[in-house]
Amino acid sequence: MINSLVDLNSEAPAPLELFEKEVIHEDNQLLVANRLEVFKPVLPRKERGRLRKRAKQLHKQLNKAGYNTLCQTRHDLYTRYLEVKSNFADLRDQFQLAKALPEPDTALLKAMRIELVRLAGQGRALAAKGRSINDQIAALQPLYDEYRQAAGRLEAHDTAKAELKEQKREEKQYVKESKIMQSLIEDALRRTPGCHHLWYDSRNRRHADIPILSRAGFNGDSHWFLLEASEKTAFGWHTLLPYGVSVDTLTSERTLQNLSVAVNRQIEVRRSSTGSQIYFLVNRLDSPDGLPRKVLFRRMFDFYPLSKHQLMPWPAGVMAGRRIEWKTFGEIPHVLIAGSSQSGKSNEINCIIATLVMMNSPAECRLILIDNKGGVEFTHWRELPHLLTPMVKIVDNVLPALQLAEKMMHRRLAMLEAVKAKDITAYNKRVATSEQWARVVVVIDELATILDQGPLTKEIHASMKVLTAMGRACGIHMVMCTQYSGVDVLPGPIKANLAARMSGAMPDGSASMTVLGTHEAKELQRIPGRMLIAVGADSKEIQTAYISDFDIEQAVIKAKEYGPAPDVPELQGDELDTEGFIPVKVFGVKDVLDLALDELNGQLSAQKMHKLLDIDSPGEKALKRFVKRIQDTAPIEHNGQIYGIKKLKRAYYLTPQSAHTDNQPTHTEGPNEDPLEPDSEKEQVYA
Repeated sequence: MINSLVDLNSEAPAPLELFEKEVIHEDNQLLVANRLEVFKPVLPRKERGRLRKRAKQLHKQLNKAGYNTLCQTRHDLYTRYLEVKSNFADLRDQFQLAKALPEPDTALLKAMRIELVRLAGQGRALAAKGRSINDQIAALQPLYDEYRQAAGRLEAHDTAKAELKEQKREEKQYVKESKIMQSLIEDALRRTPGCHHLWYDSRNRRHADIPILSRAGFNGDSHWFLLEASEKTAFGWHTLLPYGVSVDTLTSERTLQNLSVAVNRQIEVRRSSTGSQIYFLVNRLDSPDGLPRKVLFRRMFDFYPLSKHQLMPWPAGVMAGRRIEWKTFGEIPHVLIAGSSQSGKSNEINCIIATLVMMNSPAECRLILIDNKGGVEFTHWRELPHLLTPMVKIVDNVLPALQLAEKMMHRRLAMLEAVKAKDITAYNKRVATSEQWARVVVVIDELATILDQGPLTKEIHASMKVLTAMGRACGIHMVMCTQYSGVDVLPGPIKANLAARMSGAMPDGSASMTVLGTHEAKELQRIPGRMLIAVGADSKEIQTAYISDFDIEQAVIKAKEYGPAPDVPELQGDELDTEGFIPVKVFGVKDVLDLALDELNGQLSAQKMHKLLDIDSPGEKALKRFVKRIQDTAPIEHNGQIYGIKKLKRAYYLTPQSAHTDNQPTHTEGPNEDPLEPDSEKEQVYA
């Protein structure tokens, strides 16, 4: 009976283990392990042969079908179509202006109309041909995707094999270098007072006993030497330190300085966790930080935290001693990434996005990508099935996207209260798989672009404040990136809710204080990817991973394999499609005339119009172009009245002239009866 109790106790979990350790089902662990296989590019010989044979077959099929020729033809057709479209738009504007003249030239209008008809027909023909070629390319697209995936795997295999070969070569170099380092250190110990014992033999020959160092290992950045201070013999422990030499002397600042000068590298002392062993660490780099200068994105996944997969890990980088650092959105819900140009901000964001879409299906993770630089930085992610909304490219659409996340957050909070769960992890454990929530990550690139937008800026900041304060429990997280880090970009209430802050090199101490609360980022080395990461008051230097265009392409391919995203239960009927965004504002000559007559007493001042329109302005330069066009074509008709231009005190004003009669040509506003003319005479100018 006692033995059976002992066996039971040996299998029992430790006290409170169930509450402290995240447990993942074996099936889910196998699923995540299969996803990690993509980061192991070295292929077995049979698999490599099969892929090469399949890639060769697909290459022949694509060449036989003329896939490359079709793509080139589509590109040429699109270029010609844009040219015809531009010519049509220019001629249409000229036609409208010529038609608005008090005495239009009938022959000229007829010739312009004929040319418009020709251009319209040419454009329709090019568009029809382009659609036909698009259909042919779409039919071949599955073959191309399969070929690209096979060729990508083979390319990754060749790259990995070359890296392993280089690694073996470096290991041989490390062994040779380690022997040289040990010889230099031992020679320096013989010359440093207090680090050796002098004695003379019977023939009066001088000898010097020095401490024994053994090579304990090395990595890409440092050599490790163990100080052998004692050994165990049959008669007990025996000291190996020379007579009169102490550990305090060997580890003193003066001794380390002498050793560092001798090897021309920084030498540090490290102790084991128990303090019983002492190591001399020789940094191979010129700087004392011991950090690598480049870390590959794929290498990070050799240390993927499988036990924390449900908390959605993301790679932070490599710290001193080659320690791979992973963070999770479950523990750190919101992240700020800052730094000057070329510091690696966008690269780190791409690493985070690639990890999320490769390791999580759309049922587990959804994204809202906000790229206020016109979508340039996130253009490679536009086809992800994980996107909750279309990619946001202009500032006007930022607020609707954030409001959608707010709506989801409030509904989730109400559902958490209904089922009495404290967070998303507890909720997903209590409901069916089909009803589980996906974590939502809102990624904003370049926060500074939302400044100077008047009331819109305040509303965006208010929405960000709510999401960072209340989004953690319901699985809504934010990743924000900025180059300019003033308090107007990052208000205090928002910054206080950011659990982790990463910063590259900063130009001055005040910018570093805004992000980290210290001046450390000012002194950071300007190495691409070198950053400081602060969690709370603790900040550490880190080298973030480098992700290549090939890695991004493979991430998109892997993400598409999950298939289309499922419906979001808490957003039934409220998904934000393209029509849900604020349309791009359109401004034209008619709007300038209305504004001048209704608000400025007829004055044609682009500067005053720009200030009056505020955030709705298409820009002062665009308004100046419209004013110049009105001045060049005056007199001009507007709402049945002819207006001329008069200069008064260096300002131009619209002055009414004789009214229209039936014998005078008219220029009507609104829809035109000519099907070739646009429904609106406005020139599209993007605000």
